[in-house]
Amino acid sequence: MKDIYLKVPRLIHCFGNENNIVSIDTVIEMLKSSKNIIVPINTHNIDTVKEWDLLPIGYGNANWSELSTRIDTSNLIPVWNINLQTSADEVIRRTLKATEMGGKKAVKLEVLDSNHKWSENNEVVKATEKLVEQGLEIWPLIAPEKETIDKLLILGCPMIRILGSEIGSGNGISDRAIDALKYIKSKSNVKVMLDGGVGRAEDVYKALIEGFDSVLVNSYLFKEQSPEEELYKIVNVKVRWWKK
Repeated sequence: MKDIYLKVPRLIHCFGNENNIVSIDTVIEMLKSSKNIIVPINTHNIDTVKEWDLLPIGYGNANWSELSTRIDTSNLIPVWNINLQTSADEVIRRTLKATEMGGKKAVKLEVLDSNHKWSENNEVVKATEKLVEQGLEIWPLIAPEKETIDKLLILGCPMIRILGSEIGSGNGISDRAIDALKYIKSKSNVKVMLDGGVGRAEDVYKALIEGFDSVLVNSYLFKEQSPEEELYKIVNVKVRWWKK
């Protein structure tokens, strides 16, 4: 029996999706509830925005420029969020354009299948290899696979994000994901994030018990309560978790 507490920055979250548009007020309330310090800066409209701090935080009109006028952002860490892309070449292009606009921030990247549900690992490795050559810190998202993990460890990624199950599925943490976590920890001190498939607060707690260093949540925050209420519940409720 263990008591689980989430400590910053173990819980990380994004700010909505195409079906859940987030206002600047909601962004602020979510940050207050979660105490999260990592803020993904989306790049889906990077070709129409001229200044990096006008890129959206999540979906909607919220951006870093407005956020910094509303709250103290000195303790927050913006990271490039290269999401919903299906080719390494496009990930590379968007990342280099983002860094040209706003400097060398950590890069949270993914290359997904056409359904945006699962990782194309070979493309992830290709993008990571090119961007590491540019001196960037890369946080790649992958499907649990030892061969891919080995390649990313050689490339020196400080964090690897493992899909618990399909993105947006809410199916929780697969045995494959836990096996991948154990494999990484047996070979290195690289941080491992669970990212994808979280469907309830219990999935977050289970991930931390299993040994994930952090957990990213997004879609499920919008299913029942408001996202700020759900985040508050995750962070502040003391949970007793029995690990069999």
